[in-house]
Amino acid sequence: MSRINIFTNFTITLLNNYIRVLITGIGCLLFTCIFMNTGWADAQPYDTLQWRSIRVLSWADFRGRADKFSDDDALTKSSIVVSFEFVRPGHINYEIRAVFHYYGSWVKDYAKTDRLLLHEQNHFNITELFARKIRKELSETEYVPGKFKSTLDSIYTKYEREWKSYQFIYDKQTNHGINPNAQREWSEKVAEELKRYESHINPNIRIPIVR
Repeated sequence: MSRINIFTNFTITLLNNYIRVLITGIGCLLFTCIFMNTGWADAQPYDTLQWRSIRVLSWADFRGRADKFSDDDALTKSSIVVSFEFVRPGHINYEIRAVFHYYGSWVKDYAKTDRLLLHEQNHFNITELFARKIRKELSETEYVPGKFKSTLDSIYTKYEREWKSYQFIYDKQTNHGINPNAQREWSEKVAEELKRYESHINPNIRIPIVR
């Protein structure tokens, strides 16, 4: 059985052109959004796997130490990492990626079933879905000087709320992957949503700043 208990923190810090927005859920899914302008090399640690349609998760990817005191059978930690830079004349370049954290994710030995792995994979797929939604909204948003921070705050507060609700309903309706019919329906639903946002699969977007 895979259970989820969500405890969410949402904070924004602006220090020396560094913006960090942290959204964290703890349970069978741990989700983080990190925004920085330090470049992708800094934004993607060596212990993460970028979401790709041709690369599905395996139990070998869950390299963290299982929490023997947890009621959860497995935990998936995934993040949306956003790096950005201001480019003359008057553009912002964004790179938005969904990643899986090898050592933040774990599974108990007795729980390594195909059923549970599919359930955890779908959590990662949902993270990619929200990365695409964020790309879409960012690409359609006009940025006015002096309102950059408030614009990001508004967008990511919105998606933090939507993400938490989406994941909660997913776990509730599938009974954490135990209900095979509901799991199949949700897998198809997420796949359809990913296809709907397929035009936003490119992690790189360029946005003009309104003067």
